[in-house]
Amino acid sequence: FLKEPPPSTSLCKMRIGIVLDESKSIGKRNFPIARSALVNFLQDPSLKNSSEISLTTFAKSGILKFNWTERPEAATKMSKVPYGNILWTNTHKGIILSKTLFPKEKEVGEAWLMLVVTDGQSTDRKNLKVQTDNFPTSKITPFSVGIANANYKELLQIAQGVPENTMNLKSFEAFAANIANMFERMCKETTEVDPIGEIDMDGGN
Repeated sequence: FLKEPPPSTSLCKMRIGIVLDESKSIGKRNFPIARSALVNFLQDPSLKNSSEISLTTFAKSGILKFNWTERPEAATKMSKVPYGNILWTNTHKGIILSKTLFPKEKEVGEAWLMLVVTDGQSTDRKNLKVQTDNFPTSKITPFSVGIANANYKELLQIAQGVPENTMNLKSFEAFAANIANMFERMCKETTEVDPIGEIDMDGGN
């Protein structure tokens, strides 16, 4: 008998927590560009309707914009998120809030991902380090995307020191395609590592 082919990466179930910087340093021009790029990403055909998305924003505090929502509706909700233009960049508060939204148990074959979109100019670096150090125990794989001239060192810290999970883009024209490719790679790794049992994504550690 012929063996069945390995599962397609498109069958990977994704739970993606998006954490979006809305601090004053982002600027009125860059925020809508980032928001539009996220909408394009959520409309990318490589993400199936089974993908569930949550969105938190952060500046002085973390703010829940919407909880787990299937991809098509999430894109619509994302397009309506206003810019806060708020002082302070407490990145760790956005990450903490996003982490609390994930279920207690991961479904078999499900990938848990967090996408932090920021300029990397945080005002809470000590607290941010505590939260990023805790990613492996949360079973969430972090990705980071820099807005404009972002602090690459901080982006790399958020992504657990994995360069492949970090982008520092001065332009968001290729944002959707790049993120979709990164997530597709993560799905492929998930199915190759353990296509049957529970997946423990540890950010490469």
